[in-house]
Amino acid sequence: MVIGIFRRTDFEEDYRYMAEHISSREIRNTILKGRIPVKQLTFHELQSYLALKYKEGRTSSALFMKLVEEIGEVAEILNQLEGQKETSGDASLEKELVDVIHYAVAIASINHIDLTKAIIKKDKQASIKYNQSPNLEEFLEVNNKEQTLK
Repeated sequence: MVIGIFRRTDFEEDYRYMAEHISSREIRNTILKGRIPVKQLTFHELQSYLALKYKEGRTSSALFMKLVEEIGEVAEILNQLEGQKETSGDASLEKELVDVIHYAVAIASINHIDLTKAIIKKDKQASIKYNQSPNLEEFLEVNNKEQTLK
């Protein structure tokens, strides 16, 4: 399963760390300048990266507290976008949603939850419960067949 692209986030230290450990000068300079090449990112790749990043130090409850904080920031921005609060100049829904995804996936990663399998299983259950078709697995099968034919 593919999720969105991270072009620039609040994880600058991670980019710097990667840049220091990548031999290609062109790639390293691209990372340092904040211009990450556009690529598709899978849950598996993100989970592997976050499992490595958080293998020591952070607990599920500590990551959950960060997740709650980021969800609160998303709520603030949505209130601003809907005119319920005064707009602050530095608010970015994109950045805050990336942070929410980061911490939610990190919690799954350190608890050894395969999000791809879990999402497909949960969607299949919901599709049956709410009588919806196609479910995610069926959608992916059709989509993959169409991509193969192209």
